[in-house]
Amino acid sequence: MKVTILGSCTVIDYPNDAYLFVKNDHLVDIRNGFQMEMDVLPLYFLALNANDQLQMDRLNHALINNLQNSEIGLWQCGVWGYEEVHFRFTSIAIRLWLFYPHLVEKQKLISCLIKHISYQEPISEGVWFFHDSIEYNKEPFYAPWNGSSCLKASENNMLILNTHIDTLVTLLIAKETNVEFDELDKQIQQGLLGLYSFYQETKVVAPFLSRLDAFFRNISLLCLGRGSRISLLLSKVLNRLYFSKFRLFLKRRINIRAFSDGYLERDIRLPSNNFEYHVVNIWDLSKLLFWMNINDVIFEDVYDKSVESILNGLKYCFNSRCYTYYLKSISQKKGNSNEVLESIAILYYLGIQESWLETLYLQYRRFAPPSCGILGLDLSVSGIKTENSRIHVNIDGFDLIEFPNGRIFWANNTDYDNSVDNKGVNNRIICPANSIGLHEESSN
Repeated sequence: MKVTILGSCTVIDYPNDAYLFVKNDHLVDIRNGFQMEMDVLPLYFLALNANDQLQMDRLNHALINNLQNSEIGLWQCGVWGYEEVHFRFTSIAIRLWLFYPHLVEKQKLISCLIKHISYQEPISEGVWFFHDSIEYNKEPFYAPWNGSSCLKASENNMLILNTHIDTLVTLLIAKETNVEFDELDKQIQQGLLGLYSFYQETKVVAPFLSRLDAFFRNISLLCLGRGSRISLLLSKVLNRLYFSKFRLFLKRRINIRAFSDGYLERDIRLPSNNFEYHVVNIWDLSKLLFWMNINDVIFEDVYDKSVESILNGLKYCFNSRCYTYYLKSISQKKGNSNEVLESIAILYYLGIQESWLETLYLQYRRFAPPSCGILGLDLSVSGIKTENSRIHVNIDGFDLIEFPNGRIFWANNTDYDNSVDNKGVNNRIICPANSIGLHEESSN
Protein backbone atom coordinates (compact mmCIF):
# COMPACT_ATOMS: atom_id res chain seq x y z
CA MET A 1 0.00 0.00 0.00
CA LYS A 2 1.33 3.42 -0.93
CA VAL A 3 1.06 5.81 2.01
CA THR A 4 2.44 9.22 2.99
CA ILE A 5 4.44 9.45 6.20
CA LEU A 6 3.95 13.00 7.47
CA GLY A 7 6.97 13.87 9.53
CA SER A 8 9.95 13.53 7.29
CA CYS A 9 7.31 13.70 4.52
CA THR A 10 8.00 10.60 2.47
CA VAL A 11 5.85 8.39 0.29
CA ILE A 12 6.52 4.72 0.98
CA ASP A 13 5.22 1.28 0.12
CA TYR A 14 3.92 -0.12 3.40
CA PRO A 15 4.87 -2.54 4.90
CA ASN A 16 7.74 -3.24 2.49
CA ASP A 17 9.57 0.02 3.26
CA ALA A 18 8.92 0.11 7.01
CA TYR A 19 12.37 -1.33 7.79
CA LEU A 20 14.03 1.82 6.35
CA PHE A 21 13.11 3.86 9.44
CA VAL A 22 14.97 1.65 11.94
CA LYS A 23 18.71 1.08 11.66
CA ASN A 24 20.77 -0.77 14.26
CA ASP A 25 17.77 -0.65 16.62
CA HIS A 26 17.52 3.14 16.37
CA LEU A 27 14.95 5.32 14.64
CA VAL A 28 16.54 7.24 11.79
CA ASP A 29 15.70 9.94 9.30
CA ILE A 30 15.70 8.13 5.97
CA ARG A 31 16.68 11.40 4.27
CA ASN A 32 20.08 11.67 5.97
CA GLY A 33 20.64 8.71 8.31
CA PHE A 34 20.66 10.75 11.54
CA GLN A 35 18.64 9.63 14.53
CA MET A 36 15.11 11.05 14.34
CA GLU A 37 11.78 10.28 15.98
CA MET A 38 9.38 12.33 13.84
CA ASP A 39 8.10 9.33 11.83
CA VAL A 40 7.49 6.95 14.73
CA LEU A 41 3.86 7.90 15.35
CA PRO A 42 2.46 7.36 11.82
CA LEU A 43 4.51 4.17 11.54
CA TYR A 44 3.04 2.95 14.83
CA PHE A 45 -0.51 3.75 13.67
CA LEU A 46 0.08 1.72 10.51
CA ALA A 47 1.51 -1.21 12.47
CA LEU A 48 -1.40 -1.09 14.90
CA ASN A 49 -3.89 -1.06 12.03
CA ALA A 50 -2.12 -4.09 10.52
CA ASN A 51 -2.08 -5.81 13.94
CA ASP A 52 1.71 -6.10 13.59
CA GLN A 53 2.82 -6.42 17.21
CA LEU A 54 6.40 -7.19 16.24
CA GLN A 55 6.69 -3.89 14.36
CA MET A 56 5.05 -1.94 17.19
CA ASP A 57 7.52 -3.40 19.69
CA ARG A 58 10.40 -2.69 17.32
CA LEU A 59 9.41 0.96 16.93
CA ASN A 60 9.03 1.59 20.65
CA HIS A 61 12.29 -0.22 21.42
CA ALA A 62 14.09 1.95 18.85
CA LEU A 63 12.50 5.08 20.32
CA ILE A 64 13.76 4.19 23.79
CA ASN A 65 17.21 3.43 22.35
CA ASN A 66 17.33 6.88 20.76
CA LEU A 67 16.77 8.41 24.18
CA GLN A 68 19.00 6.08 26.17
CA ASN A 69 22.38 7.72 25.58
CA SER A 70 21.16 11.30 25.96
CA GLU A 71 22.74 13.22 28.82
CA ILE A 72 19.97 15.82 28.86
CA GLY A 73 16.99 13.48 29.19
CA LEU A 74 15.53 14.31 25.77
CA TRP A 75 16.04 12.98 22.25
CA GLN A 76 19.05 14.55 20.55
CA CYS A 77 19.50 14.59 16.80
CA GLY A 78 22.60 16.59 15.91
CA VAL A 79 21.87 16.92 12.22
CA TRP A 80 23.09 20.56 12.36
CA GLY A 81 26.27 19.57 14.21
CA TYR A 82 25.44 20.73 17.75
CA GLU A 83 24.03 17.54 19.30
CA GLU A 84 20.87 19.58 19.29
CA VAL A 85 17.27 18.73 20.06
CA HIS A 86 14.60 19.42 17.41
CA PHE A 87 11.28 19.91 19.12
CA ARG A 88 9.04 18.67 16.33
CA PHE A 89 10.90 15.37 16.66
CA THR A 90 10.49 15.19 20.45
CA SER A 91 6.83 16.25 20.25
CA ILE A 92 5.99 13.24 18.08
CA ALA A 93 7.89 10.85 20.37
CA ILE A 94 6.04 12.19 23.40
CA ARG A 95 2.67 11.94 21.61
CA LEU A 96 3.22 8.24 20.95
CA TRP A 97 3.56 7.66 24.70
CA LEU A 98 0.63 9.98 25.47
CA PHE A 99 -1.66 7.99 23.19
CA TYR A 100 -0.29 4.63 24.30
CA PRO A 101 0.91 5.06 27.91
CA HIS A 102 1.54 1.33 28.37
CA LEU A 103 4.67 1.73 26.25
CA VAL A 104 6.66 3.62 28.89
CA GLU A 105 6.91 4.33 32.61
CA LYS A 106 4.69 7.30 33.44
CA GLN A 107 7.47 9.19 35.18
CA LYS A 108 9.74 8.94 32.14
CA LEU A 109 6.94 10.32 29.96
CA ILE A 110 6.29 13.25 32.31
CA SER A 111 10.02 13.92 32.64
CA CYS A 112 10.42 14.12 28.84
CA LEU A 113 7.38 16.38 28.50
CA ILE A 114 8.58 18.77 31.21
CA LYS A 115 12.06 18.83 29.68
CA HIS A 116 10.57 19.52 26.23
CA ILE A 117 8.62 22.59 27.35
CA SER A 118 11.52 23.93 29.42
CA TYR A 119 13.00 25.18 26.13
CA GLN A 120 11.01 28.40 26.11
CA GLU A 121 11.35 32.06 26.88
CA PRO A 122 9.00 34.73 28.22
CA ILE A 123 7.89 37.26 25.61
CA SER A 124 5.65 40.35 25.61
CA GLU A 125 2.82 38.31 27.04
CA GLY A 126 3.02 34.59 27.66
CA VAL A 127 5.86 32.34 26.52
CA TRP A 128 7.35 31.17 23.23
CA PHE A 129 8.40 27.56 22.70
CA PHE A 130 11.67 27.25 20.81
CA HIS A 131 12.19 25.48 17.51
CA ASP A 132 15.37 23.72 18.62
CA SER A 133 17.95 23.75 21.39
CA ILE A 134 20.33 25.76 19.17
CA GLU A 135 18.13 28.82 19.72
CA TYR A 136 17.89 28.17 23.44
CA ASN A 137 21.64 27.61 23.89
CA LYS A 138 22.50 30.62 21.69
CA GLU A 139 24.74 28.53 19.47
CA PRO A 140 26.06 30.07 16.23
CA PHE A 141 23.87 28.29 13.69
CA TYR A 142 21.45 31.19 13.24
CA ALA A 143 22.68 34.73 12.74
CA PRO A 144 21.66 36.83 15.78
CA TRP A 145 18.72 39.07 14.93
CA ASN A 146 19.53 42.73 14.26
CA GLY A 147 16.18 43.93 12.95
CA SER A 148 13.06 45.35 14.55
CA SER A 149 11.95 44.11 17.94
CA CYS A 150 9.13 41.58 18.05
CA LEU A 151 7.45 40.14 21.14
CA LYS A 152 10.49 41.28 23.18
CA ALA A 153 12.06 38.01 22.02
CA SER A 154 15.80 37.47 22.43
CA GLU A 155 18.07 37.91 19.41
CA ASN A 156 18.65 34.16 19.17
CA ASN A 157 14.90 33.38 18.93
CA MET A 158 13.92 33.11 15.27
CA LEU A 159 10.20 33.05 16.19
CA ILE A 160 9.45 29.97 14.09
CA LEU A 161 5.69 29.63 14.26
CA ASN A 162 5.02 25.96 13.50
CA THR A 163 7.10 24.57 16.36
CA HIS A 164 5.50 26.85 18.95
CA ILE A 165 2.08 25.64 17.83
CA ASP A 166 3.22 22.01 17.65
CA THR A 167 4.32 22.08 21.29
CA LEU A 168 0.98 23.60 22.26
CA VAL A 169 -0.79 20.72 20.51
CA THR A 170 1.31 18.23 22.48
CA LEU A 171 0.38 19.95 25.76
CA LEU A 172 -3.31 19.82 24.84
CA ILE A 173 -3.01 16.11 24.02
CA ALA A 174 -1.39 15.61 27.43
CA LYS A 175 -4.36 17.37 29.02
CA GLU A 176 -6.86 15.19 27.15
CA THR A 177 -4.99 11.98 28.03
CA ASN A 178 -4.89 12.93 31.74
CA VAL A 179 -1.12 13.10 31.98
CA GLU A 180 -0.92 15.69 34.72
CA PHE A 181 2.00 17.62 36.13
CA ASP A 182 2.34 20.91 37.95
CA GLU A 183 1.51 23.93 35.78
CA LEU A 184 0.22 21.99 32.76
CA ASP A 185 -2.81 24.27 32.45
CA LYS A 186 -0.63 27.30 33.09
CA GLN A 187 1.79 26.28 30.33
CA ILE A 188 -1.11 25.89 27.89
CA GLN A 189 -2.49 29.31 28.76
CA GLN A 190 0.95 30.93 28.60
CA GLY A 191 1.63 29.33 25.22
CA LEU A 192 -1.72 30.51 23.87
CA LEU A 193 -1.02 33.96 25.27
CA GLY A 194 2.27 33.87 23.39
CA LEU A 195 0.38 33.09 20.18
CA TYR A 196 -2.02 35.94 20.94
CA SER A 197 1.00 38.27 21.31
CA PHE A 198 2.27 36.98 17.96
CA TYR A 199 -0.98 37.94 16.27
CA GLN A 200 -0.97 41.35 17.97
CA GLU A 201 2.61 42.31 17.05
CA THR A 202 2.99 40.91 13.53
CA LYS A 203 1.54 42.20 10.29
CA VAL A 204 -0.01 41.12 7.03
CA VAL A 205 2.03 42.83 4.30
CA ALA A 206 0.19 45.48 2.26
CA PRO A 207 -0.99 44.59 -1.28
CA PHE A 208 1.76 46.44 -3.18
CA LEU A 209 4.64 44.69 -1.44
CA SER A 210 2.65 41.44 -1.45
CA ARG A 211 2.31 41.60 -5.21
CA LEU A 212 6.05 42.21 -5.53
CA ASP A 213 6.78 39.24 -3.30
CA ALA A 214 4.27 37.08 -5.17
CA PHE A 215 6.03 37.90 -8.46
CA PHE A 216 9.40 36.55 -7.28
CA ARG A 217 7.77 33.78 -5.26
CA ASN A 218 5.87 32.54 -8.31
CA ILE A 219 9.01 32.40 -10.46
CA SER A 220 10.78 30.42 -7.76
CA LEU A 221 7.79 28.11 -7.29
CA LEU A 222 7.68 27.33 -11.00
CA CYS A 223 11.43 26.71 -11.07
CA LEU A 224 11.35 24.40 -8.06
CA GLY A 225 8.31 22.61 -9.47
CA ARG A 226 10.05 21.87 -12.75
CA GLY A 227 13.25 20.72 -11.10
CA SER A 228 15.50 21.04 -14.17
CA ARG A 229 19.09 22.21 -13.68
CA ILE A 230 18.42 25.60 -15.24
CA SER A 231 15.26 26.05 -13.18
CA LEU A 232 17.01 25.11 -9.93
CA LEU A 233 19.89 27.45 -10.76
CA LEU A 234 17.47 30.32 -11.36
CA SER A 235 15.76 29.53 -8.07
CA LYS A 236 19.13 29.70 -6.27
CA VAL A 237 19.85 33.07 -7.86
CA LEU A 238 16.45 34.36 -6.74
CA ASN A 239 17.05 33.03 -3.25
CA ARG A 240 20.40 34.79 -3.03
CA LEU A 241 19.35 38.11 -4.55
CA TYR A 242 15.74 38.45 -3.43
CA PHE A 243 14.85 36.18 -0.51
CA SER A 244 18.16 36.47 1.33
CA LYS A 245 18.63 40.18 0.67
CA PHE A 246 15.61 42.35 -0.17
CA ARG A 247 13.07 40.11 1.58
CA LEU A 248 15.25 39.86 4.67
CA PHE A 249 15.70 43.66 4.52
CA LEU A 250 11.90 43.89 4.56
CA LYS A 251 11.59 41.42 7.44
CA ARG A 252 14.05 43.46 9.48
CA ARG A 253 11.63 46.38 9.31
CA ILE A 254 8.24 44.65 9.30
CA ASN A 255 7.35 41.71 11.52
CA ILE A 256 5.71 39.70 8.73
CA ARG A 257 3.09 37.10 9.62
CA ALA A 258 1.59 36.76 6.16
CA PHE A 259 1.09 38.47 2.81
CA SER A 260 -2.20 39.90 1.59
CA ASP A 261 -2.65 37.02 -0.90
CA GLY A 262 -2.82 34.61 2.08
CA TYR A 263 0.72 33.24 1.94
CA LEU A 264 1.94 32.48 5.49
CA GLU A 265 5.49 33.04 6.68
CA ARG A 266 7.26 30.21 8.46
CA ASP A 267 9.08 32.56 10.83
CA ILE A 268 9.74 36.20 11.63
CA ARG A 269 13.51 36.34 11.35
CA LEU A 270 14.99 33.90 8.83
CA PRO A 271 15.92 34.63 5.18
CA SER A 272 14.14 31.55 3.93
CA ASN A 273 12.14 30.51 0.90
CA ASN A 274 10.80 27.32 2.52
CA PHE A 275 7.55 27.37 0.59
CA GLU A 276 6.24 24.03 1.86
CA TYR A 277 6.00 25.49 5.37
CA HIS A 278 3.02 27.53 4.21
CA VAL A 279 0.89 24.39 4.43
CA VAL A 280 2.70 23.23 7.59
CA ASN A 281 1.49 26.40 9.32
CA ILE A 282 -2.07 25.74 8.14
CA TRP A 283 -1.83 22.13 9.29
CA ASP A 284 -0.48 22.98 12.75
CA LEU A 285 -2.99 25.78 13.33
CA SER A 286 -5.82 23.42 12.37
CA LYS A 287 -4.66 20.78 14.85
CA LEU A 288 -4.33 23.45 17.53
CA LEU A 289 -7.97 24.48 17.05
CA PHE A 290 -9.02 20.83 17.04
CA TRP A 291 -7.35 20.06 20.38
CA MET A 292 -8.56 23.33 21.90
CA ASN A 293 -12.06 22.21 20.93
CA ILE A 294 -11.56 18.70 22.32
CA ASN A 295 -10.38 20.14 25.65
CA ASP A 296 -12.95 22.97 25.79
CA VAL A 297 -10.07 25.47 26.00
CA ILE A 298 -11.45 28.90 25.16
CA PHE A 299 -9.29 31.76 23.90
CA GLU A 300 -11.50 33.54 21.38
CA ASP A 301 -8.94 36.00 20.02
CA VAL A 302 -6.48 33.20 19.26
CA TYR A 303 -9.23 30.99 17.84
CA ASP A 304 -10.63 33.69 15.53
CA LYS A 305 -7.24 34.85 14.29
CA SER A 306 -6.16 31.26 13.67
CA VAL A 307 -9.31 30.50 11.66
CA GLU A 308 -8.65 33.64 9.62
CA SER A 309 -5.04 32.59 8.95
CA ILE A 310 -6.07 29.04 8.01
CA LEU A 311 -8.81 30.12 5.60
CA ASN A 312 -6.67 32.82 3.99
CA GLY A 313 -3.83 30.31 3.67
CA LEU A 314 -6.09 27.73 2.05
CA LYS A 315 -7.52 30.38 -0.29
CA TYR A 316 -3.96 31.06 -1.38
CA CYS A 317 -3.63 27.36 -2.25
CA PHE A 318 -6.97 27.52 -4.05
CA ASN A 319 -6.14 30.68 -6.02
CA SER A 320 -2.44 30.28 -6.77
CA ARG A 321 -1.75 28.11 -9.77
CA CYS A 322 1.99 28.45 -9.18
CA TYR A 323 1.78 27.22 -5.62
CA THR A 324 -0.53 24.37 -6.61
CA TYR A 325 1.90 23.40 -9.37
CA TYR A 326 4.78 23.44 -6.90
CA LEU A 327 2.97 21.49 -4.19
CA LYS A 328 1.77 18.89 -6.69
CA SER A 329 5.31 18.37 -7.95
CA ILE A 330 6.86 17.82 -4.51
CA SER A 331 3.89 15.82 -3.18
CA GLN A 332 4.54 12.96 -5.58
CA LYS A 333 7.53 11.97 -3.42
CA LYS A 334 6.82 13.82 -0.17
CA GLY A 335 3.03 13.81 0.18
CA ASN A 336 2.80 17.36 1.59
CA SER A 337 -0.62 17.88 0.01
CA ASN A 338 -2.04 15.68 2.79
CA GLU A 339 -1.43 18.54 5.23
CA VAL A 340 -4.03 20.54 3.33
CA LEU A 341 -6.45 17.60 3.29
CA GLU A 342 -6.16 16.98 7.04
CA SER A 343 -6.68 20.70 7.68
CA ILE A 344 -9.88 20.75 5.62
CA ALA A 345 -11.19 17.66 7.43
CA ILE A 346 -10.61 19.40 10.77
CA LEU A 347 -12.36 22.55 9.54
CA TYR A 348 -15.40 20.45 8.62
CA TYR A 349 -15.34 18.92 12.09
CA LEU A 350 -15.29 22.46 13.54
CA GLY A 351 -18.32 23.41 11.45
CA ILE A 352 -16.49 25.45 8.81
CA GLN A 353 -17.75 24.17 5.45
CA GLU A 354 -17.47 26.09 2.19
CA SER A 355 -17.85 24.91 -1.39
CA TRP A 356 -14.37 26.01 -2.44
CA LEU A 357 -12.88 23.84 0.33
CA GLU A 358 -14.56 20.83 -1.28
CA THR A 359 -13.04 21.75 -4.65
CA LEU A 360 -9.61 22.21 -3.08
CA TYR A 361 -9.77 18.88 -1.23
CA LEU A 362 -10.78 16.89 -4.29
CA GLN A 363 -8.04 18.53 -6.37
CA TYR A 364 -5.25 18.05 -3.83
CA ARG A 365 -6.37 14.50 -2.98
CA ARG A 366 -5.05 13.38 -6.37
CA PHE A 367 -1.51 14.64 -5.73
CA ALA A 368 -0.19 11.90 -3.42
CA PRO A 369 -1.08 8.72 -1.54
CA PRO A 370 -3.04 9.36 1.67
CA SER A 371 -1.48 10.05 5.06
CA CYS A 372 -2.42 8.17 8.22
CA GLY A 373 -4.71 11.09 9.08
CA ILE A 374 -6.61 10.79 5.81
CA LEU A 375 -6.81 7.02 6.31
CA GLY A 376 -8.56 7.72 9.62
CA LEU A 377 -5.71 6.22 11.68
CA ASP A 378 -3.96 9.28 13.13
CA LEU A 379 -5.27 10.19 16.59
CA SER A 380 -3.54 13.59 16.32
CA VAL A 381 -6.10 14.46 13.65
CA SER A 382 -9.17 12.51 14.78
CA GLY A 383 -8.86 12.45 18.59
CA ILE A 384 -8.95 9.50 20.96
CA LYS A 385 -11.17 6.73 19.65
CA THR A 386 -13.87 5.00 21.69
CA GLU A 387 -14.18 1.22 21.98
CA ASN A 388 -17.14 1.26 19.59
CA SER A 389 -15.34 3.16 16.84
CA ARG A 390 -16.06 2.09 13.29
CA ILE A 391 -13.44 0.01 11.53
CA HIS A 392 -12.79 1.62 8.17
CA VAL A 393 -11.92 -0.65 5.27
CA ASN A 394 -9.79 1.46 2.95
CA ILE A 395 -11.18 2.03 -0.53
CA ASP A 396 -8.83 3.79 -2.91
CA GLY A 397 -9.97 7.40 -3.20
CA PHE A 398 -12.57 7.13 -0.42
CA ASP A 399 -11.59 8.69 2.91
CA LEU A 400 -13.25 8.37 6.28
CA ILE A 401 -12.25 10.05 9.55
CA GLU A 402 -14.33 9.32 12.63
CA PHE A 403 -14.17 11.85 15.44
CA PRO A 404 -14.91 10.97 19.07
CA ASN A 405 -18.11 13.03 19.26
CA GLY A 406 -19.86 10.99 16.56
CA ARG A 407 -19.03 13.25 13.65
CA ILE A 408 -17.70 11.49 10.57
CA PHE A 409 -15.80 13.30 7.86
CA TRP A 410 -15.93 11.56 4.51
CA ALA A 411 -14.46 12.35 1.11
CA ASN A 412 -15.40 10.38 -1.97
CA ASN A 413 -12.83 11.15 -4.61
CA THR A 414 -14.14 8.46 -6.98
CA ASP A 415 -16.55 8.61 -9.90
CA TYR A 416 -19.14 6.42 -8.18
CA ASP A 417 -21.23 6.69 -5.04
CA ASN A 418 -20.03 5.00 -1.85
CA SER A 419 -21.82 4.31 1.41
CA VAL A 420 -20.82 3.57 4.99
CA ASP A 421 -22.48 1.14 7.38
CA ASN A 422 -23.90 3.29 10.18
CA LYS A 423 -23.07 1.00 13.14
CA GLY A 424 -25.96 -1.35 12.75
CA VAL A 425 -28.60 1.34 12.29
CA ASN A 426 -31.05 0.59 9.50
CA ASN A 427 -29.61 3.20 7.22
CA ARG A 428 -26.29 3.99 5.63
CA ILE A 429 -24.28 7.14 5.14
CA ILE A 430 -24.50 7.89 1.43
CA CYS A 431 -21.38 9.55 0.03
CA PRO A 432 -21.96 10.82 -3.52
CA ALA A 433 -19.18 10.66 -6.10
CA ASN A 434 -16.66 13.51 -6.16
CA SER A 435 -17.78 15.20 -2.97
CA ILE A 436 -16.91 15.59 0.69
CA GLY A 437 -19.11 16.02 3.72
CA LEU A 438 -19.64 15.65 7.46
CA HIS A 439 -22.11 13.23 9.01
CA GLU A 440 -23.35 13.68 12.58
CA GLU A 441 -24.84 10.81 14.54
CA SER A 442 -27.32 13.17 16.16
CA SER A 443 -28.89 13.82 12.75
CA ASN A 444 -30.42 10.36 12.82
